[in-house]
Amino acid sequence: MKTPIIIAGYGAIGKTYLGKKNKNIVDLEASKYRYFIDNLTEDEIEKYKGTFAKYRTPNPDWPNNYFKAINSSLKHYDVILTSLHQEVLQFLAQNYPDYFIAFPTKKAMKQIIQRSKARGNSKDYIKSVKKYKRQWYKFLKNFPQNRIIWIEPNKYLENYLIDMNIIKV
Repeated sequence: MKTPIIIAGYGAIGKTYLGKKNKNIVDLEASKYRYFIDNLTEDEIEKYKGTFAKYRTPNPDWPNNYFKAINSSLKHYDVILTSLHQEVLQFLAQNYPDYFIAFPTKKAMKQIIQRSKARGNSKDYIKSVKKYKRQWYKFLKNFPQNRIIWIEPNKYLENYLIDMNIIKV
C-alpha cells in the first residue's frame, strides 16, 4: 500500500462521490462524528448541514473520535478526505504536516454555492459559505501553496486526483 494522502476538503467539491466510487478512498464526513445522527440518511445529512447545532445533540467525543477515525483510516485507505474544521486542521498540522487542502478558487465559489443548494444543503449552511469565504482565502494565503489543490469552475476533486496520478480512470 502506498503512503496514504490526507486531503482536508471544502464542501461540494466531490468528496462524498469519490468515497463512494473508489474503494481506496474514504470520506470522513465530520457530521457523523460531531453529532449523534445515526438515524439520518445521507440525503438528510446533506440537508441538515449548517443546522446540526440547532437540531442535533453534539457528540462529547468530538473531535477526538474524528482524530481516531483519521488515524485508523490510514491503515486501510490510500486517500483520506477530511473536513476543514479548525480543530481538524490543527490536528493534521501537528500529526500529518504533509496533508493537502482542496479548496475552490474565487471564480468557482459561486458554483460551489449552486452545488450546495442542489444537493440540499440548508439555507444556514449556504449563508455560512458566503459569510466565511473571505476568512478562508486569507488563511490559505499563509498555507503552503504547493499543498493546496485549487478547485477551478466546472471541476471536482476527482479531476485533480486523476491529474496527480493518485487515482486512475
